[in-house]
Amino acid sequence: MFGSGSRVRWGVVVTTLLSHHLAYAQATFPKYQPVPAEQLFASRIRFYQGVPIVSVGLEEGVKTVALEGYSGPLRIFFEEQGIPKRVYAAAGVTVRLRAVEHKKAHRRWWVRVAVYPEAALDAVLEAKQTWRSNRWDIRAERSGTLLVLGGKVLDTRQRHLLIGGFADRVAAETLADEIFRTRNLRTVVRSSLEHRATGSITIIVGQKTITAKAADGVAIGPANGHEILRGKRRYAGHLYVLLSADGGLDVVNSIDIETLLQGLVPAEIFASAPPAALEAQAIVARGAVFSLLGARHYSVPFHLCDDTHCQVYKGAGAAQSSTNKAIRATRGQVAVRPQKDLRAPLRLVESVYSASCGGHTEGNATVWEQSASLSLQPRLDGPDGDQALIPFRKGISDSNLEQWVGGFPPTYCARASLTRAEKFRWTKHVDAPTLRRIGRSLNIGPVTGLEVLGRGRGGRITGVRVQGERGDHNVLRELPVRRLFGNLNSGAFTFEVQPAKSGGLRSIVFRGAGWGHGVGMCQMGAIGRAEAGQSSAQILRFYYSGAELVRLYP
Repeated sequence: MFGSGSRVRWGVVVTTLLSHHLAYAQATFPKYQPVPAEQLFASRIRFYQGVPIVSVGLEEGVKTVALEGYSGPLRIFFEEQGIPKRVYAAAGVTVRLRAVEHKKAHRRWWVRVAVYPEAALDAVLEAKQTWRSNRWDIRAERSGTLLVLGGKVLDTRQRHLLIGGFADRVAAETLADEIFRTRNLRTVVRSSLEHRATGSITIIVGQKTITAKAADGVAIGPANGHEILRGKRRYAGHLYVLLSADGGLDVVNSIDIETLLQGLVPAEIFASAPPAALEAQAIVARGAVFSLLGARHYSVPFHLCDDTHCQVYKGAGAAQSSTNKAIRATRGQVAVRPQKDLRAPLRLVESVYSASCGGHTEGNATVWEQSASLSLQPRLDGPDGDQALIPFRKGISDSNLEQWVGGFPPTYCARASLTRAEKFRWTKHVDAPTLRRIGRSLNIGPVTGLEVLGRGRGGRITGVRVQGERGDHNVLRELPVRRLFGNLNSGAFTFEVQPAKSGGLRSIVFRGAGWGHGVGMCQMGAIGRAEAGQSSAQILRFYYSGAELVRLYP
């Protein structure tokens, strides 16, 4: 699919790939040698000097892609009528790409009903028998990776139980809704790729319009170590432009993990935070990347995306000197679960984090449809000796919830110099028109009341019962509840129902604590702890229940 070529100084050149050009490219640009598209779709992981190179999805299904070389020329690799070719574009020359003769991919859609440890084969077989039905295909599929790095074995593999195998997503989502109604089980819809999209990509270089057609995909690399400019963002490594499954083009950045973090860490935490907090964020972000490899995006040509679904990544232009220093100081480090058997493979802690826990972290089983993790236990995030925190030592419950939400307890995220009071404690009014829309969306008529179904130890709801004139509707888990009421800052809240004189409700007033799901590391708490003198290792040991730091590569 992609080749590489010799040095060109000016203008635009189209040429055929020769074997000696490939050897030259490997010698000069060994870190980001283009790879066939099938390797991207297979989620294969390449390495450069022991550091994994991963692929990040920047956009899916766009009509046109426009790129330029940033302070240097671009090298464009593709295949036309079976012949590998390359195009060179000088700095400042725009390269435009568009899909033509596009035929959509063939995918099958599945409902993931359970996740098991890699070794739990008997449990998978038993569950398959439980779910077996003549209506659906059933499969058990492995996710995650098994990597050997620096003499250490890292195992992130799990087994997913999938049912369905539908030709379209709507049928899978209908089944997921049925399972939720009948079994009260929240599932995940995902796809598998049967055949990739086919067609070609038109490549137009500059105003003189030198045009070529790529049969499969296009790889774009900056010559002489420069970067690629796409819109207002700059990217290191290679960009791949590939035919999207449902039309248009996918844009993918192939980059090593350490360089990726330079555009990721400052997008996830204040670059002005203390060094220990930045180091903790770098370690957690690196672990999150490893945990997502082969375990998040399916039937697409990338390992992770560039937004909050995975982690926010803004490219090379987002790098900051303070976060780059933290990344270098922690190079190759990840947080792993404590292990008794030193010969066993390493297991990452679940590297999740949120902006502000509001003073108390939450357990993962409260927030998500997961088994409780020993690494993600709910904990009061404050100094042990502070007398003001004594009422909350055993957790946040109905007996102390009003006191908790209505106050400003001196926890680490409250003490952090960068904390924002309106995110630590917040109020939101949901008015009558919004409540009427909610009632219509749930098919229960005008909303008449609200009831909390349960709470975790950190005070976050496990679900609510929305009461209406025509019936009630249960909404489970904190994120669906937050979205239902207009994106509440967190699931740790109290509420006050305000009746209208004419009947129904005038509004619901929510008062809450924190910003985000509250599971794992609290970023504001990490800043507060760093300002109190704690190291990155101490910070992570608290938020991930005794986590140990391991360096996977030097």
